[in-house]
Amino acid sequence: MKKILYFLLVASLFGCSTPKKDLDNTFYCFSNAANLPHAPEGVDAQAEFFKRLGFDGWGGHYGAGDYFARRAALDNAGLKLPEIYWNLDIDSTGNMTYKEGLKEAIVDSKNRNLIVTFIVRANAYQENQEEGDSMVVKAIRELYSIFATS
Repeated sequence: MKKILYFLLVASLFGCSTPKKDLDNTFYCFSNAANLPHAPEGVDAQAEFFKRLGFDGWGGHYGAGDYFARRAALDNAGLKLPEIYWNLDIDSTGNMTYKEGLKEAIVDSKNRNLIVTFIVRANAYQENQEEGDSMVVKAIRELYSIFATS
């Protein structure tokens, strides 16, 4: 029994001695952090604040602000924008609407390692999700073509 316990102890020590791996992902805070009480106001002050806190970036919802103002504030602070969420609404006829600036943000995301994530609302298709899914795919393909041709 002692030999088995000794073997398990030695085996577990060798199993736990893997070399340290450096992470290459961005350590970032989500956009909700900018809405906390007493948070700095304005994207420039918020970006500097997140930098002082030790974050590498700031991601999340686009919110009410200007994408390029946020991007410039992050660039000036030396922070990354790893991902951003954008609302995409699809109506009963399959037409999509979204906040102004999406196409420009998609073009800007190229070569920046930015993931543009869509929050899709297609309420007219709640009873027919298969048809709704095809409308979402059509919308995403249309937006991808902007990226692909930029």
